[in-house]
Amino acid sequence: MPEFATTAAPNDLENPVDLDVLSRLLGTDDTDEIADILSIYWDTMAGTPEELKEFFDARDARALGDAAHAAKSASESIGATPAAALLKSLELAAAHQDWDQVVDLIPGVDAAFHSIEAFIDSLHANE
Repeated sequence: MPEFATTAAPNDLENPVDLDVLSRLLGTDDTDEIADILSIYWDTMAGTPEELKEFFDARDARALGDAAHAAKSASESIGATPAAALLKSLELAAAHQDWDQVVDLIPGVDAAFHSIEAFIDSLHANE
């Protein structure tokens, strides 16, 4: 059975998004544009932790894995590498139907998403 990362390091929760990744992707370091893209990400991803919990509760490994994969890809694209790493572990745990591992991962994913939300809110507060 593969080993999975189950939590983000404390520093990862303080710095949940690497703005350099997003800046390179967008080809700009304009903070307003970056904040707008992060808001779009959050608008589409805010419900993900709850959705993942619902798929877990239903023991729907395929839906859980698919949702984790989609969220991982979106998170990677904005530089949210701590969340992406946890989501990759969740995706793999779902593929192996390792429900004990999923139980261990869900709180970390939830914390990572809360950190992303707080990070995005802080960017808008500085506008």
